[in-house]
This record gives sequence, structure tokens and C-alpha cells, in this order.
Amino acid sequence: MRTSERILLAGAAAVSLALRAVAFFRYRFDSDEPQHLHVAWGWTAGLVQYRDYFDNHAPLFHLLTAPLLKALGERADILLWMRAPMLILFAAVLYATYVIGRAMYDERTALWGVVLLSLFPPFFLKSLEYRTDNLWNTLWMLALLALMRRRYSLAGLLLGAALGVSLKTTLLLATLGIAALIATHGRGKRNWQMLVPFAIGFAIIPALLLAFFALMHAWDAMVYCVFTFNANVSQTRGYVHLGRYLYPFALAGVIFAAWRFRAMENRARYFAAVATGIFIVTLGGFWILISPRDFLPIM
Repeated sequence: MRTSERILLAGAAAVSLALRAVAFFRYRFDSDEPQHLHVAWGWTAGLVQYRDYFDNHAPLFHLLTAPLLKALGERADILLWMRAPMLILFAAVLYATYVIGRAMYDERTALWGVVLLSLFPPFFLKSLEYRTDNLWNTLWMLALLALMRRRYSLAGLLLGAALGVSLKTTLLLATLGIAALIATHGRGKRNWQMLVPFAIGFAIIPALLLAFFALMHAWDAMVYCVFTFNANVSQTRGYVHLGRYLYPFALAGVIFAAWRFRAMENRARYFAAVATGIFIVTLGGFWILISPRDFLPIM
């Protein structure tokens, strides 16, 4: 990398850091942030999510951030303090992006990828907010690192935790499965051997969460809030069925494109490209309310 490019890269990184410092204090609070704060507050008040108050999100994000809220107490600037852990998650995503970029391309590409991601407006703004999507995205990126290093139990554990944060993880699992089948072209029998440790790791956190809510007599309420209520939202969106009807055709288009480029030598790049296409068409085909935060893993 030339000296001029290094200076440009360092300057862009400095601008990103300065903008993040300003935005942390000045960027408006999204309406989702006090909603998540209320759910975390319920835990600090001795209430049980779903059983004692309504929420339609998976519980792990609120469970993990409730101790911080309990320690800080109720205060006017509490949402700023609750945004602080998001900076750690932001750094973790950038780190994972760098490692993946370096493995698939080279050092220069990885560094520019990290800086450009940090400045990309939808990611820049959403990664600031106190919301479940940031923990979900971080767990997904760390799971990809674990898969790259063939640590399948850890990858399963991380994706199980991601499911405990957001049901959108089901889309990621579908993406991984379909992309793996396409990328291996039906070969790679050894890949099936990783399913057992992966499945065991994946089951741990969801099983613990389900058992906990059953013991708290919140099973029926949890099923209604997280599954039934969210499924019923589709009845207010007539276009949802259109996406599901078109999904087989969109998926076929991705598979055809993958087949055309099946000779790509770098299999990691090939897998990433296929997974990107699979996730986008699967999100569009099955997710009800789509917003920029749903594309955080793709960014």
C-alpha cells in the first residue's frame, strides 16, 4: 500500500471515529430503543418478560443488558449509557469483518472494507442504537469466524445465542444450509460430520431459555408473544404472500447464477457471494417487516 493511500485510509478512519463520537451523543433516539429499555427494566423490577408484560422479541438481549440497567439505575440519560455496550458490539463486528476480509482477499481489502463499513450510513446509524439487531449481527459475524476456523461447536453455540436474540436467525440458518449445499456441489461428505457438534452447540442456549420460561410459568405467554403475535402481523400485510409465491423463482435465479460461477477458485468468496444472494431473497420472501437493520449481516 502506497504512503498516500495509507494517509487516506488513516484519515477516513479518523473521520469515522470522530463522527461516531459526535453521533453517540447527538443522534436522535429511535422509537425501538425505549421499547427495548422498558423490557430490560421489567427484569430489573422483578417481572418476567411475556408473563407480566408484553414484548414480541426473543429475550436474550434484554436479559443480558438488564444487569447494566440495574447497576446504573433510573436516570434521565440512561439510554446514552445503554448505548455504550453497542460500541463494543460495533468493534467486534469490525474485527470480524477485517478477519474475514483478510482471509478472502488481502490486508488492503480488509482494511478498506472495515473503514468503508464503519462509514456506510445505514450501518453507521443502526450500530449506534440500543437494539437487539446489534447483538444479533455480532453473534452472526463471530459464528462465521468460528466456522472459518472449523470450530463447529462454538459456531453452533453462537448461532443458538443469536436465535435467543432474534428469530431472524432462522433466515441465517436457511442461508447457511442452502449456500453450503450449493457451494459443495453435493460433494464434501466430511461437511456432514460437523452437523453433530454444530447441532449440540446450537441447542444449548435455546433449550436453557425455553426451560427457564417454562419454570417461570411463562411458556404460553412466550409462545403467544414471540410466535403467534408475530405470525399474525402477516395478516395486516397483504403483499407478504406475493413474496412467498415468488420465492422459488428468486431462489432459482440465485442457484442459476451460482451454477454459472461454480468454477470460482476462491471457495470462501464463492460461498460468501452465494450466501448473500440466498439471504436477500429469503428475507424478501419470508420476513414480514423489512428495514435496513435486517441487512446488517450483508453490510
